[in-house]
Amino acid sequence: MGAARRFECGKIFGLFVAGIVCLALFPWPGASAQSPERPEHARADLVVVGDISRVQTVWDAEHGTVISTNALVVLAVEKGSHPDRSLLFTSFGGVYENLEQWAVGWPRFTVGDRVRLFFHDRDGVLNLLNGPGLRPAVLLSRISSGSRALAAGPDALGYQWTGKRWLSSPIPYFINMLGTGDVPGTNEFNAVTAAFSTWGFVPTSSIRFAYQGDAAASPSSHGDGINVVGWVFSLPPNLVGLTSCPFTLGELRECDTELNDNYSWTVSGEFGRYDVQNAATHEVGHWLALDALYGTDDEPETMFITLNPEETKRRTLEWGDTMGVRYIYYYFRTAFSIGDDTEGGDVDAELYGGVDNLYDLLFAWVDAPSGANTIAYRLG
Repeated sequence: MGAARRFECGKIFGLFVAGIVCLALFPWPGASAQSPERPEHARADLVVVGDISRVQTVWDAEHGTVISTNALVVLAVEKGSHPDRSLLFTSFGGVYENLEQWAVGWPRFTVGDRVRLFFHDRDGVLNLLNGPGLRPAVLLSRISSGSRALAAGPDALGYQWTGKRWLSSPIPYFINMLGTGDVPGTNEFNAVTAAFSTWGFVPTSSIRFAYQGDAAASPSSHGDGINVVGWVFSLPPNLVGLTSCPFTLGELRECDTELNDNYSWTVSGEFGRYDVQNAATHEVGHWLALDALYGTDDEPETMFITLNPEETKRRTLEWGDTMGVRYIYYYFRTAFSIGDDTEGGDVDAELYGGVDNLYDLLFAWVDAPSGANTIAYRLG
């Protein structure tokens, strides 16, 4: 009798998961509203939709930045004129040899991405839009990705993982002793440590950080084994911040964040200044191998691509941010298979638990012919 009851519970749970997956993958018509037109539409000289067909990276030794040259197959021109079916453009950030790098405000493109791009034309030269309140691109779909993306869920938007991670915790870090002259006293140090605490105190994640104090170590020195946050004057003028993380295979070995001291900084959201904790919280997410988001519905997330003056909302984490760090740095999990979906794909799931030894998070996904589709669901 007991065995039969367990079987029935398993069936019910399987149907529950399958129902969640179906809602995620096949939503009711009209369930998702169109995003309102953003200011980059008005500012752009050229707006195109296309597929990324090639990404090549080079190292800019002068500025210590990774430059990506991206090739786009143009599918549609939504504004302006572009007679060719192909387009080459550059962006900051990417993976070069054994270095991951993220530049504030710039997406990192992947072959297979379908994107909407916004360009300004300066004397016949096309450059991606960049600046406060503007995003240069919108990710429409990612059809080939080795990482898991959160597709849907209660109160959920998403996250994107690069596939790399730290293998030990806590992660030690320093703050460059010079700080920034824009903030009185040592308040900028307090704001940076608060940003690390935001990620390190997610109760159902196993990752932690350990502040080692201020130091003379430079955030521009990658590969010295010292994790540093600091302000520099050497970044290109259109970069508010830059995070660089050397890695070996899939293991992160170091991370450094450079904040551009040519911009004005604040710890209280002053007009026209970038908030230290707001920017640092976003950058620390990259330390954990979370990629910048630029999808149509990603703007509420801390890992959304843009940072703006006076903004403070990214000091705190949203659903997708916490789900990302929980997925990468979990306490314990149990994997199981539910069965097949109507297209013949395998329906699989994982249950995740936290410090209380109770399962409180469910990931379920369908490996359908169209690619991996994942949903996260909070239990209880």
